[in-house]
Amino acid sequence: MPASIFSFSKLSDIPFTAIDRSFIDKYDIYLRTQRRLATSAVDFHTTRLKMIVSEATRLFLLLCYY
Repeated sequence: MPASIFSFSKLSDIPFTAIDRSFIDKYDIYLRTQRRLATSAVDFHTTRLKMIVSEATRLFLLLCYY
């Protein structure tokens, strides 16, 4: 994950259980406002994060997504 997610969460290790729809929505806003990223860059980062969480769910590392 890009360093910005750790700046956003202020944690060095983010548990999967902390990543829910609200977290992703707030991260999206952070990328747009604080980091001033273009829409395509924001979409890239949030899609990547969603893919990681989906894979964790598929592997039963995370029981509930959203």
